[in-house]
Amino acid sequence: MSNCAVLTPIKVCATCKQKFPATTEYFYKRAASPGGLQSQCKKCIKAWKRSSAGKKSQKKSNQSPGHKVSAKKYRQTHKIETAERNWARRQTIVGHLRDVFSNMKKRCYDPNDRNYKYYGGRGIKVCFTSDEFVHYVVDDLQEDPIGLTIDRIDNDGNYERGNIRFVSQAVNNQNRRSYKKKKKK
Repeated sequence: MSNCAVLTPIKVCATCKQKFPATTEYFYKRAASPGGLQSQCKKCIKAWKRSSAGKKSQKKSNQSPGHKVSAKKYRQTHKIETAERNWARRQTIVGHLRDVFSNMKKRCYDPNDRNYKYYGGRGIKVCFTSDEFVHYVVDDLQEDPIGLTIDRIDNDGNYERGNIRFVSQAVNNQNRRSYKKKKKK
């Protein structure tokens, strides 16, 4: 395997404009955000909560138990619109590649993913950021990946420049490690 350095992306706080590593050490988690982190650093959020505006906002959120119900109702009524918008995004090459990238990262870094043992468990890493991956496929590989699956040329190598290609599912199925069948007793 090659030496692949995993770089921590840098995130800029929306309030104080300081640069920090995009980790939970500096930013609170937020599932709805693209990177899974708040846009303000922890220091700025704590300062805002101590301010009069933050205290008023916290009082309102504590007094309105119907907020969660109304948010849920909104999501239910706009479910079709959201699904259509997501479907349209996935039909673009960039949208499709971002989904492919997200799935690569899950397989390699999320121990709860069902395929982690075949990727991250074997030490396979993703050596791209999302933007680098999209630019590499579009500019260097010049492929239209829609309808194809990502494949590592060296099955024991990382997801990195020169080791990925897009192939049909039939070709991808041929590029597997050999395994022994279990004998039935």
